[in-house]
This record gives sequence, structure tokens and C-alpha cells, in this order.
Amino acid sequence: MTQYVCPKCCKVQSVPDGVRAVLIKCGACEEALHTFKPAELNDDNIEAFITQSDLPVVVKVEAQWCGPCKMMKPAFDQVAAETDTLLFTTLDIEKAPESAAELGIRGVPAIIFFYGGKEVARDSGLKNIHQIKQWLVQTVQSIS
Repeated sequence: MTQYVCPKCCKVQSVPDGVRAVLIKCGACEEALHTFKPAELNDDNIEAFITQSDLPVVVKVEAQWCGPCKMMKPAFDQVAAETDTLLFTTLDIEKAPESAAELGIRGVPAIIFFYGGKEVARDSGLKNIHQIKQWLVQTVQSIS
């Protein structure tokens, strides 16, 4: 069984191995467990996503006023839409100031990769789709 955190209600759901989470709905709220869109993190749900998901969690840290963050959004969203083996999320530093402080965010945009509840890698600055994919491949290889 693989543990997924519902992107809508944050309840942990178990999915049988080999079954794609996109085909499974949350037992609590009926939302698809994997939507191929980044889930929005906040100070209340970030811990559940990072510590309770069996999938690696990729967090794009951003701010609404940040031009490079806006420029990076389509590339990050595209990678999320193409991938079902990673859980993609976003964290707005203005909406989640406590989480941003706990993560030691010094600038945006930034991407943080969590696996097994621990930070594995971090990168900052504007990235295009190829740079995001390359960074993810290198990071996944480092934990394999």
C-alpha cells in the first residue's frame, strides 16, 4: 500500500500498490488523490504532505509579487502534469509565513525536494522546464 495525502482535505489515504492514485478518490471528500496539478500548501497542511506521503514531495516556494515565480509557474505545472511518481506542491511565503521561516527560505522562487519526511535537495532561482526536469532526475537518482 502507498500512502497519499489528499490535496483537498489532507486526509491520508492508502492506495494498493500498482494502482494509479489518479483513478482513486479520497474516502473523506471524494477528490482525486493525484490531480496532476500542484497542491497548495499552507501552515496547516505542509507537515502532513511532507511527513505522511509515501511519494517524494516537490515544493515550489513562491510569492504572488515575484516575477520569476510567475514566469516559472507554467514549466513547473507542466512537469507536474507529466509526472505521477512525485507529489508536486506550492507554498506561498505570504500565505504561509511560519512554514517559510521554518524552511529557512531566503529568496523565491525555490524548489525543495522531500523524501521520507526529510529535505533531500534544494535549489533556487528561475528554472525552465528542462532545468526543472534535470534537477528532479538528479535528485531522484541521489536517493535511489
